[in-house]
Amino acid sequence: MKINYPLNLRELVRVSRGELWLGNPHQEVPGLSIDSRTILPGEFFLAIPGKNYDGHQFVFSAIQKGASGIVVSRSDWQFPEENTVLPAVVRVENTVEALLDIAGYLRNKFSGPVVAITGTSGKTTTKEMIRHLLSDYSVVSNIANFNNYIGASLTVLAVSPTAKYLVTELGTSAPGEIDRLGKMVSPDIAVITNVGKGHLLGLKDIEGVRKEKSDLARHIRPNGTIIVGGDDPGLVALVKEKKPPETKLITFGLSSENDFFARNIEVLPDAIKAVVVLPDKENILLTLSVPGEFNIKNVLASLAVVWALGLEVKKLSGKVKDFPGVPERMQVHKTTEDILLVNDAYNSNPTSLRAAIDSFINLAINREKIFVLGDMKELGEREIAEHISLADYLLDKPWEMIFFTGELMRYTYDRLYSLSETGKKRLFYCSNKDELRLSLAEVLQPGQAVFFKASHVVGLSEVFNYFAAG
Repeated sequence: MKINYPLNLRELVRVSRGELWLGNPHQEVPGLSIDSRTILPGEFFLAIPGKNYDGHQFVFSAIQKGASGIVVSRSDWQFPEENTVLPAVVRVENTVEALLDIAGYLRNKFSGPVVAITGTSGKTTTKEMIRHLLSDYSVVSNIANFNNYIGASLTVLAVSPTAKYLVTELGTSAPGEIDRLGKMVSPDIAVITNVGKGHLLGLKDIEGVRKEKSDLARHIRPNGTIIVGGDDPGLVALVKEKKPPETKLITFGLSSENDFFARNIEVLPDAIKAVVVLPDKENILLTLSVPGEFNIKNVLASLAVVWALGLEVKKLSGKVKDFPGVPERMQVHKTTEDILLVNDAYNSNPTSLRAAIDSFINLAINREKIFVLGDMKELGEREIAEHISLADYLLDKPWEMIFFTGELMRYTYDRLYSLSETGKKRLFYCSNKDELRLSLAEVLQPGQAVFFKASHVVGLSEVFNYFAAG
């Protein structure tokens, strides 16, 4: 990846808190790569340890492809024999921390506004909506939802002096990660979309999630703005406690007590209409072509960012109608047989699943409804209890059939089977995706609507794509 600001080896060593083992301190660092397969000649290779592979295993592959320098961990890489020809070598304590430090250093060279977004759900959609609203300008943002230490750092490294805005999405699965990412990004404007039952494996409970997400408030730049889902008083209180005193606070939500709020929400077959009320009490009528009433809050958060940037909200709000949505987030496809398929299978947790099902029910109001549900991952000690309680929620919903897959969804299936008096023959448990695909194919009829929802690792999008392809 090309680095668009001047950076020499001396600076890299100092910023990464490393030591120069070999090389000229005045050597320029034109780019950084963490992938030996795609590294370009002249770039530095930063060896990152991963779940499946360790970048230190591919140092010599990167050198053979023309790396002009390598950044390695002191403990994870053994220096070769003396007769081996090496480029510049920097040794650091931790290469992931080094990447974060380098990204933070280069972020400080960027003079434009930086927007950072976190939250249990809605991060990627809000990021993409902000990018869409600012499409008349040069915007750098995360690819897809690459929002962890590595993905967010690479996003910052991609920024250039010609960019107008940097919009970053920040994710977390363990305490302290938002604090570290917030320090690196140091946003002018921060957005916390919401707090829900996500990543409980690392964050334990709702209070743990709320504490983690609100840590972003600590790192807003002087005279910056934090934008918060105001329908959660506990989150707002924590943000007020943590934010710098000179930071402006803007709330959004469905309650009229928020600075940005929506009223007169109307769900139509192919759109959602709402009146958005701005902080100056001006009313704007909006049309959103993407399904999901919860997306209205993502619109509000995005418009609040436009407001905080000092741009014309009313003018740019007209772009909302043309927002195309995000793949695997309430992605709608109608087959030639008039079967409505809705794919929301990028991720799933108890909060987002319930919101998505309610939106699907409204979307498919005149159709027989089929739910296809897979495991909700990373719920920690709550994983079984949350899957069991899901059955109670589903019991009174209007469904024709429900297909379950995954070890944890077996608990939902068993519980719902025991509760349902009339629906036992309309509940199906499938042990794998092939069985699910075959079973679903046997029952699909024109006029039905099918909803897919699971954590990404379950792979329900593959089943959706199979039926969408016809």
